[in-house]
Amino acid sequence: MLTSVTKIQIASKMLSYPNKKRSSFILNPLFFAFIIFMFSFNGAIAAGSVSSNEDKTNTTHSKEYYKAVKLIKANKFKDAIIILESLVTANPKDADILNYLGFSFRKTGDLVKSSNYYE
Repeated sequence: MLTSVTKIQIASKMLSYPNKKRSSFILNPLFFAFIIFMFSFNGAIAAGSVSSNEDKTNTTHSKEYYKAVKLIKANKFKDAIIILESLVTANPKDADILNYLGFSFRKTGDLVKSSNYYE
């Protein structure tokens, strides 16, 4: 991954003119556009998204929880609901379980239960 200093150095080399007499009218907007473009790809993750490796290491969920997540990813929402409802009784304030319950009920078409779990 390129550091910020390296990105600036690359940008300045690419956009510099060999002739100093040329106008910088075009150079400055191109330079700043290129800098913005370079910094927009720094590997940031969208808010709320977690890779599968981070999900398993940062949380302390049970094996049943991960089994339900696998069922959801396989579009077996009714089977996942059964597991998640048993987990929510033990952890009624776990946001991950509540979110997956809301999602699963929404995918099965039960929007009333879905909105209750989302809230």
